[in-house]
Amino acid sequence: MSASLSVHNFDKPILSQTSFSKVTELSEEEQADYERECERKYKMFQLYQSVITDVTVDGNRRDLAIVLAEDLFFNPNQVIEVGYVVAGKTVRDSYTVPKYFKRLRERTTSTYTKVEITYFKPIELVENFKEQTFGTYKGYYKASYKFYQKFQGFTGKANNILLYGDETTKNLEIYADKNAGRVKLGNITIDAITNVTVGRILSPKGVSQSGDSANEKISPSQYNTQLELQNAEFVIIQGKNGTVLSKMPVSEFKNRLSFGEYTTSSIKEIVGKQAVVQL
Repeated sequence: MSASLSVHNFDKPILSQTSFSKVTELSEEEQADYERECERKYKMFQLYQSVITDVTVDGNRRDLAIVLAEDLFFNPNQVIEVGYVVAGKTVRDSYTVPKYFKRLRERTTSTYTKVEITYFKPIELVENFKEQTFGTYKGYYKASYKFYQKFQGFTGKANNILLYGDETTKNLEIYADKNAGRVKLGNITIDAITNVTVGRILSPKGVSQSGDSANEKISPSQYNTQLELQNAEFVIIQGKNGTVLSKMPVSEFKNRLSFGEYTTSSIKEIVGKQAVVQL
C-alpha cells in the first residue's frame, strides 16, 4: 500500500492490575458522549467508503482512506459481512476489515466502472451500551445498531448500466473501553437484503443522483495545521461532556483533518506536547 501512514495502536487492552479496580459504571454524560461518537464513527465509515470506491480520486488518497477506515475498527480481525442475491438465493461472505476494504477498492476497477454506496435511512440504536466480561478486566461496553445501505455497481462508457444493486439492512457492533478512552466499530453483519436490481440501463441523470440526507458527506474546513497545532505531538479527542473518546499522534490527526473527519475549530487547548479536541 502506497500511503505513508502508521496508525498509532492504542487498541491493545490495558490489562494492568490498576484497570481491575477502576470504577467502570457509565455516567449519563459518558453515555451521551459515547452515543454521539458512535454516530460520528459511522459517518466516517460512510465517508471513507465513498473515497475508496471513487475512481476519480488519486490512488494514494484512496490508499490513505483505507488505512484510516481500518483504524475505525476495534481490531483488524473484526468481520464485515457482504452479500448478494442470485436466482432468489442470498449468498453471504465474510471478510476481515483489511480484506474487506482491499476487496472494495479492487472491485471498483475489476468488476464495475463505478460503485455507489449510499444510505437510505438514518442509523438506529438497537441496544445501548452494556458492560462486557473479558476475564477479570472491567471497562468494556458494547452497543448494537442497525444501518441501511444501498449498493449499486455500474458498467458502460457512461456508467449507465446497473450490473447489480440492492438494499441491505446491516447490524453494527460498537465497543467502548472506558479505561483506555476509545470508541471503535466492531463486527458488521447482514440482517436482510431487499430490492435487488440486475442488468438495468439507467439515464445519466439517474446514475448521478445520490442518496438522501442520511448520506450527506462531511466537507473539510479551511485550517492551518502548523499554526493551530503548534508543537503538539499527540491529540486527545473528547466528547461534549469531556469523555475521552480517542488518542492519536498529530500526524494521524492531520490526515483525518484532510478528509474532514475533524476540524481545527474543535481544538480546545494545547498543553505542552498534547492537544485536546472537543467534539
